[in-house]
Amino acid sequence: MWENPHEESGNEWLKPVKRNCLVDSYKYKVRLRNDATKTIKSIDWDYLFLDPMTQQELAGHQFTNDETIKPGKSKEISVLYLMPPVKLISARRLNKKNLPFTE
Repeated sequence: MWENPHEESGNEWLKPVKRNCLVDSYKYKVRLRNDATKTIKSIDWDYLFLDPMTQQELAGHQFTNDETIKPGKSKEISVLYLMPPVKLISARRLNKKNLPFTE
């Protein structure tokens, strides 16, 4: 059972709400290798969705990870995100065999 750290305050609004529902989530990941001589301590990265026909950016997410990657080492970085990748896509693209965007 999850314990509420604020329970002793007596404030009802601070207590967690239990809900039995599923939430869509999206996992973004990248594998990085540090070829430099210094240790990486933080990574800023963008995940972009492009229109496959025009290469125009449809959407993108920016992430920051505080991760350590020593020289010569590799690491997979991932982020769990609750927002959908693309909010709007072309209905004309849905009848094609290709995805409506390129990652």
